Amino acid sequence: MEDLLASPQLMETAAEDSAAGYSLPAHTTPESWHLPGILHRKKLELFILSANPSSLCSPHAVAMKSMLLPILALWVGCCPGEALAKKGLNLREPMTPPTPMGLPTLQLPLPSRPRPPDDLGTMEQAMPSLPASCLLAQAAIACSNVKMKHVPVLTDPGLTTFYLAENEIARISAHTFLGLPNLEWLDLSKNKLDARGLHPNAFKNLTRLKRLNLDGNSLSTVPALPASLQELKLNDNLLQGLQHSSFRGLSQLLTLEVEGNKLHDGNISPLAFQPLRSLLYLRLDRNQLRTIPPGLPASLQLGAISSPRTCVPHRKLETLDLSHNRLVHVPSFLPRGLRRLTLHHNHIERIPGYVFAHMKPGLEFLHLSHNSLRADGIHSVSFLGLHASLAELLLDHNELQAIPRGLLGLRGLQVLRLSHNKIRHVPLNSICDTRVARDSKLISTHLENNLIDRRRIPPTAFSCIRAYHSVVLQPQQGEEEGS
Repeated sequence: MEDLLASPQLMETAAEDSAAGYSLPAHTTPESWHLPGILHRKKLELFILSANPSSLCSPHAVAMKSMLLPILALWVGCCPGEALAKKGLNLREPMTPPTPMGLPTLQLPLPSRPRPPDDLGTMEQAMPSLPASCLLAQAAIACSNVKMKHVPVLTDPGLTTFYLAENEIARISAHTFLGLPNLEWLDLSKNKLDARGLHPNAFKNLTRLKRLNLDGNSLSTVPALPASLQELKLNDNLLQGLQHSSFRGLSQLLTLEVEGNKLHDGNISPLAFQPLRSLLYLRLDRNQLRTIPPGLPASLQLGAISSPRTCVPHRKLETLDLSHNRLVHVPSFLPRGLRRLTLHHNHIERIPGYVFAHMKPGLEFLHLSHNSLRADGIHSVSFLGLHASLAELLLDHNELQAIPRGLLGLRGLQVLRLSHNKIRHVPLNSICDTRVARDSKLISTHLENNLIDRRRIPPTAFSCIRAYHSVVLQPQQGEEEGS
């Protein structure tokens, strides 16, 4: 390499460069020459076509290429990818024509090597390059389902999205993402990460990260997370509990999903949710909960009325999903500003009176399908607080023997599902109040798959519903559809 750099021909070329205004610094020696700089200054046709194509065949150009091509090959083979980036060569520029999806196929023939100890610390081994089948956009890399086992150490301040879902990644060190300071969206779902393979501080230095997806791994604890995070997905892991420090510093978090874990009433700290002052969406379904988790943020609780500092919170939890748990009744002390409550596939037997009375402005959606509700488990005051707000009520697949009380007061109701129960009668004034001349807002009413004798339904039972065909009564149990 040194012999080639010190060759008389290359020295002669440098002299010509000097005469043409491309001179190197006076202290520069052949050993310290930076090839990319020479190539850039000379604008050789190795990379950029000259405006005069005939110059490609000039004796001078041929001589230069015959010398510099072997030098380039040696230099590329001995230098790490990080060094190329420092010299102005962007490894993420597409080297092949765009794919039909509009994203070029990544071609990285250069080996990825660990950075020096003064930058990243000692690395156990060099990480492999990204697979050639990864896709690129301007500020994104997508390597989904390419059988990756490791995440190579990259240095790219321009990268904002890194998609690594559906691979075999089992280990991420503290150094892995240090070269990606502006990363905003990271997807590591459906890999093989567990508490031993994921360094606890792997994400701590990603100070611009907003969305992190860790679904479908084997994590038993929540790793340390940056304060910038707004969306966190930990569904279908093996979380053994939520500690007081699990969400420390996450005051900007808007969405939290921890469904399909091993959470129960005894392993969630009352302080776990306290830092989540901005939370809007919480999923806790498919766990083993019997009651609403303790210690939701103070601004979301009933006690806000007695605390001047939290009586008008800027943000309120709007969506709560507790489906596929072990709840036996609709939980009390629900967040005051809740708009959507999903409780299907539990063991709920009753809706306590006044359980929604504190809500402002009130629930819009209440999903209670696939539970164990009976008629005596729903009272006339069970829906108090929802009279003007509730638009969708799902009570299908329960044990109801009669149409529940309290439905007449739900003036905003548009969708009502009572199918797949044991209802035998539709009494007058159970769905439509014939004593007042007011149309209902109902646009979908399902009563099929019960035990109703349609011939015994009062003629005015559905008189308040403008579109009669929106009432579904067929088939009933023991009937064939369309009979």
